[in-house]
Amino acid sequence: MKTIAIIDDDALIRKSTKFLLNDEYLVDDFESGDIFIEKINSGEINVPDLVLLDIMMPGSNGLEILNQCKSDDRLKNIPVIIVSARNETAEKAIYLESGAVDYVTKPFDFDDLRQRVMVCIQDAENN
Repeated sequence: MKTIAIIDDDALIRKSTKFLLNDEYLVDDFESGDIFIEKINSGEINVPDLVLLDIMMPGSNGLEILNQCKSDDRLKNIPVIIVSARNETAEKAIYLESGAVDYVTKPFDFDDLRQRVMVCIQDAENN
């Protein structure tokens, strides 16, 4: 079964997204990107097949975490979908140019997010 890491400081977003995806994927959730990176580095968790990443979080922000992932040989090929309340075109471009494969604006449609996750995981399998 494929694994997904949800990184978001909003507990409700983490819980509802986990509930949405838990039937099809193994889902771990983290309240910050720093905790995610720490658990990867310590070996407490396995490298996921996909990351859903918020932008505005305490500690390292989404761009810093995305850059850490893309510069780490273990994580650089993992698809990252940005999930954010920010909807500025210029900001979306920064994340996509930095290596994110998609950008979803909160509040999001659960069916749309599920479909985007499925497509990203399938694309990763085919590459």
